[in-house]
Amino acid sequence: FIGRLLGRCAQAGWSLRLRDLRRFAERVQALEGDLLAIDDEGLRSRALRVGAALAVEGLAEAAVAECFALVREVCSRQLGLRHYPVQLMGGYAMLTGALAEMQTGEGKTLTAVLPAVTVALAGAPVHVITVNSYLAARDAEYLAPVYEFFGLRVGLVVPDQETAERVEAYAANVTYCVNKDLVFDYLRDRITQKRARAGPRALLDGWLAGPRSQAPARVLLRGLYFAIIDEADSVLIDEARTPLIISSDVDDPNGRALYEQALALAASLKSRRHYLLRATERSVELTDAGKAAVADFACELSGLWRIPRAREELVEQGLSALHLFQLDRHYIIADEKVQIV
Repeated sequence: FIGRLLGRCAQAGWSLRLRDLRRFAERVQALEGDLLAIDDEGLRSRALRVGAALAVEGLAEAAVAECFALVREVCSRQLGLRHYPVQLMGGYAMLTGALAEMQTGEGKTLTAVLPAVTVALAGAPVHVITVNSYLAARDAEYLAPVYEFFGLRVGLVVPDQETAERVEAYAANVTYCVNKDLVFDYLRDRITQKRARAGPRALLDGWLAGPRSQAPARVLLRGLYFAIIDEADSVLIDEARTPLIISSDVDDPNGRALYEQALALAASLKSRRHYLLRATERSVELTDAGKAAVADFACELSGLWRIPRAREELVEQGLSALHLFQLDRHYIIADEKVQIV
């Protein structure tokens, strides 16, 4: 009975969601007649007003519907293609954070440009993530006239790019890239920021050093705000099973001591009492008793040990190293470096 009830509730919820998507698509289509009578300059002026509204009001439905209608009209003029209702529904689903399952031939590439332009006009960086560089380059080139019509720059990240080219690509309003490139660039930025000693102490040191102090470290990305993922099942499920790991040489004796302390503490904790080990999910989580034990251990220490979230992550990393990674099975040591298998 409970299973049937839950099934009916889920079906009812989906029916309501589908109804809302159809109503939104009809609202967009209703604007078609007005936009047909406006020339290109008029469309650009209207896009500026819509972008300003999106920046102030957020993704309010009225502004989003008008933006979708503008993109639909521009695609018709620049590409000779006008979005069908199912594409308008799919684009709105993507914009609201849902997974949109679209059949072959329903035009995923054209659908994705709807939320991409909307968020970009609102002022946030957009990343369109594809499964390979060919698709990223193809879609970026194909849709460039649409983005350029709205005054938006489109960037393309491909393997073996020079750093300056990569920075320029990420500085664009909409950037097409492959999931692995984006993740590794994000990890590189984290390493760069860590080396730059970001934080209050760095700000104080820079202020004391005056205008001749060293320039801040240059990062690749300008933030992660909104992403559209092509082949989401492949990227978020299939490929997500393989961890993406980047390493760097660190000459930091204090950091080494920090990890040695965390590892020693992790070795003293008891399974089920202090932490929960989920071998199939390859994850470990401290219990309340474990967090209390970490806090007791840290009470006489300084630095990261004074930050609850940071010290708990350190100890959980130690537990993972002890219980989830076995030499010659999960990792090997080659040329004095650890390599994940």
